Amino acid sequence: MFLRAALFGLGAAIAGAIVYALVLKTGFAFGIVAILVGYIVGKAIRHVTKGRSSRRYQVLAVALTYFSITSAYVPYILSGLITKMEDTKTTTQASAPSQPAKAQPTTSLTEGLIALAVMVVVLVGLALGMPFIVVFENPVSGLINLVIIGIGLNQAWKLTQANEAVIAGPYAAPKGAE
Repeated sequence: MFLRAALFGLGAAIAGAIVYALVLKTGFAFGIVAILVGYIVGKAIRHVTKGRSSRRYQVLAVALTYFSITSAYVPYILSGLITKMEDTKTTTQASAPSQPAKAQPTTSLTEGLIALAVMVVVLVGLALGMPFIVVFENPVSGLINLVIIGIGLNQAWKLTQANEAVIAGPYAAPKGAE
């Protein structure tokens, strides 16, 4: 059941990331969407578990919610990196005197895969830290955004919280059970 809950939660997280990215594209860091993401991820996991839960489902919901929110920043990180690379290339070409093109060294498949893996790790690291990085860019809205993300994570946590059975008593044993 945990794998099924993880898949449903991942689907909700991907949908939430798309919505969050579309909102970010408007130019507004509309953090309220983080609460919506926490809600849909928590509801998806709760649906699969039929209301039964445990700490691991709560951790799963919070992790998927944070993944969803931070992965929405990936297109903007990539866009910034591509722009920076193009600017560097343009600057290098403009400042360099015209020289014949040098042959580019070839890399092996292993080196290429290692470079790709390093880039993915750096990209994931940047995405995971992006809500905190934004605080340095704009402290007021960045801190407000962090608080709202925290509320979204709390929403996912609460929705996947285990229902504790309350047994009130003492009750008399049924007749014949003694």
